[in-house]
Amino acid sequence: MTTDAEKEVQCLLDNITDGFLVLDNDWNILFSNAALEEITGTQKVRSLYGNFRNLTQSIEGLDISRQLKVAQATLSRNSFEIYLPLKKAWYAVTVYPSPEKLILSFQNVSEEKKHGENVFLDEQNLRILVDIIVQPVWLVDAGCNILLSNEAFKTWISYFIGKPLMKGDNVLSNDLPRSYIDKFKMCYELALNGKTFTTVEDMMVNGEMKFSTISFNPVYDKDNKLTGISCHASDITDQRKNLSRLDAQTQLLMEIANIQSHKVRGPVATLLGLVQIFDYEDPANPDNAELVRGIASVTTSLDVIVRDVIRQINKLNKHTKAFR
Repeated sequence: MTTDAEKEVQCLLDNITDGFLVLDNDWNILFSNAALEEITGTQKVRSLYGNFRNLTQSIEGLDISRQLKVAQATLSRNSFEIYLPLKKAWYAVTVYPSPEKLILSFQNVSEEKKHGENVFLDEQNLRILVDIIVQPVWLVDAGCNILLSNEAFKTWISYFIGKPLMKGDNVLSNDLPRSYIDKFKMCYELALNGKTFTTVEDMMVNGEMKFSTISFNPVYDKDNKLTGISCHASDITDQRKNLSRLDAQTQLLMEIANIQSHKVRGPVATLLGLVQIFDYEDPANPDNAELVRGIASVTTSLDVIVRDVIRQINKLNKHTKAFR
């Protein structure tokens, strides 16, 4: 016969949405609520099964004897997860032991489990996507701790500090080289103040000077609160070399243009003047001999200038071949 106290306890348990089960030290079922009956697909759990061992034999996935024994032996709360094929659901089970009883709660965590799996897959896919990018990419929070980075970043940052930085590391940690801190501290501080910008940095890699552009982009949440910085670097060493070559070519072209516009103009003007006063009607005119000697002298000067132009053009051709 059910006592008033038992009815009161039963009423309280039935109003709890999580499944509840109360056992004595021999695992005999003392109480179960409606939520547990829904979980097990069985009504009147106590009268039908009597002992928890009988229930576990009937419900696939419910054999938690080992966990109960641990809780009973240590009198310590024990939490774990189980999957019940009957309900196609995951449950978080918590065992609350006392010297006289074991109280078990069953909470459906399928949605949380699914969400966690989706988050894991999203993170995994993001990791794959980021690692495909050959240029360094990294994301830091407002405290400059790394939230995400790819393999290219770990290699690239090693050239600055002699080691890779991993998730959770601080990009401005005091134990990093002073030269690195001095180089980048202002950049991160500017980005944390909402500035979007790109800087150019140099570094020595295997004895060769390399150049990179580094972009700092503040990241905001849906409430427009700054939460961190998204960064990426690009190797511009080849572009720098090409610009140097272009500068050299431009200088050669300017020298050639200078020769043509200044050095050639004088002799040509002189030559044109001499030709104009040449006495074509009387070639034997004694003045013509002097004019011819002047024309020869100017022609010799022009030959020197032309050779100088040819040398400059040859230099330009060498630079052009190197550029290609």
